Amino acid sequence: MRAGIRTIATSPEAGGDPKSRSRRICSGSRMLLRGSGHVGLICFFLASGLDNARAETCFAACFKPKLVDTNIEDARIRSIMRSCHDACEEDAERRLSLSGRREKLLNCIPEPLSEEEFRRVRSASASFLAFANTFTWDLHNVLPDKVIKRVEAITQNLELEDVVLGGGVTIAPGETETVFIPAFFDGYPQMRVSTRIKAVYACPLH
Repeated sequence: MRAGIRTIATSPEAGGDPKSRSRRICSGSRMLLRGSGHVGLICFFLASGLDNARAETCFAACFKPKLVDTNIEDARIRSIMRSCHDACEEDAERRLSLSGRREKLLNCIPEPLSEEEFRRVRSASASFLAFANTFTWDLHNVLPDKVIKRVEAITQNLELEDVVLGGGVTIAPGETETVFIPAFFDGYPQMRVSTRIKAVYACPLH
């Protein structure tokens, strides 16, 4: 059975900026398409192009060219996402190692960002998206002395209970990578606004 797709997107600041406009376009759609994930994919492309000054993420560069079938199934979308995430994570770890900073993180247990750091990261990043039972977020690390390693998001299960799901990532200072959380239940249509970021975890470089 193909899932009916509706995109969730949130922004730390409301208003008339392009991010908030794309959020309203995506979250307002209730269409159930016979294809798979078309509404979500359109919104993914909108979010990916919000900041033309910022380079396309590794994940987007890997993901977009593979969506060539107009009737692509949700399961195939999720498979492509996972393979792209894994490849990009390996590349991010490699770059961190080549920079000589990876060794500083070997014994680090990631800690939650402070409220001020969290707000800075949220404000600098595009809206997150939840579709096809996955969660993606192009997260920009504006912290000069920390590597972001994990993101946790809150959604609701069928009993409308809050559930925390997380995904690992490696984002060095000044870089943007896509957080990917698979098997992400995005709730009943009327409850999907409850999806939100719980915490961002990072390791210090000093």
